[in-house]
Amino acid sequence: MDDLGTLLGGVSRRTLTGWQAKVNNGETVEVSRDMMDRISLLLGIHKALSLITPAGHESMANEWFQKPIDLMGLQGRSIKRYLLEQGSMEALYYIRRNLDAMRG
Repeated sequence: MDDLGTLLGGVSRRTLTGWQAKVNNGETVEVSRDMMDRISLLLGIHKALSLITPAGHESMANEWFQKPIDLMGLQGRSIKRYLLEQGSMEALYYIRRNLDAMRG
């Protein structure tokens, strides 16, 4: 959960746990515009990874997010590691644009 908090811009574990409890109770969670943009980019990255995996092997999207790759200038880091190290909105946009370009 700590990684998710980092990807969302520095959200604490306590906040994430609180949000999860609210959602589980059918309550709404209000987040900032920055947070919505980050969520949108992460969902777009997931979708793009799913679309570029071979048909019938969509589960590879998660592997490609987690495992080191030599694409997009990541220099052998995983997409996840790159995003965690950079921690910026620009890094999310960079990965999203590159994955979109890969799918054409």
